Amino acid sequence: MLRKLEKRNNMEENKSKSDIQLVECSKCHKEVAATEGVTKPSGFICNDCLKKKKRTLFFGGLCGFAVVVIAAAFLLANKHSKTGAGFNGVGEIKDSMELSVDSNNVEINLASKTAASNSVSAQAPISNLSSFKHVLSQNIESSKKDKSGKLVIPSVSPLFGINTNYFVGDGEALVKEFASTFAKTDKKAKLLVEGFTCDLGGETLNNKLSEARAEVVKNILMNAGIPEQNIEMKWYGKSRFGEFKYSNKSDYRRVTISVE
Repeated sequence: MLRKLEKRNNMEENKSKSDIQLVECSKCHKEVAATEGVTKPSGFICNDCLKKKKRTLFFGGLCGFAVVVIAAAFLLANKHSKTGAGFNGVGEIKDSMELSVDSNNVEINLASKTAASNSVSAQAPISNLSSFKHVLSQNIESSKKDKSGKLVIPSVSPLFGINTNYFVGDGEALVKEFASTFAKTDKKAKLLVEGFTCDLGGETLNNKLSEARAEVVKNILMNAGIPEQNIEMKWYGKSRFGEFKYSNKSDYRRVTISVE
């Protein structure tokens, strides 16, 4: 009787086991009961793998939050510690009317300044952006010390390609920097824009070419907010070629901008 009862219990136990549906986990590939996991579009995932995923997401979220906090702290610190970034201590000229100078943390109100110019000959013009910024920084320091109502803006002379009115090098950036600086003054001064060419080609062609080059520069000045009535434009073609002693013909293909 006892043996029959044991045999019956074993048969019922085996039957209950066979009734349990086993499913393979798509993550760890273990076979578990269908009730010990969930079915997702990517496949069946057991409870153990679900717990691991939750832990991974939690710690990943913490790491991401930490990165954001560190980055924000860095940007905030950089914002407070940053001084004028420019050439030789001169801050970048922005749309405001003030120019910061790193050395003494002094600000100059350009709107109260009248632009002036040194008598720079066409034989020694400033033709690159870095030299312009360097000279401008020195002139700003001089303007601070003598309390003058004037700011000397150095004359510039961007170069152009052969037989074109297209700038070469940083010529366009140079004109825009000049224009930006002048536009922040009181605009009482006048500007003189002069176009030149080398001696290649005929007189008619070079007259038109020097005019076209001067016109390009004038448009940049006006786009910077300088009134047209403040700009006088002249062009000479190749008529003044013999006045200068440049080593290369490419140096004659220029426009000179100066404060009158």
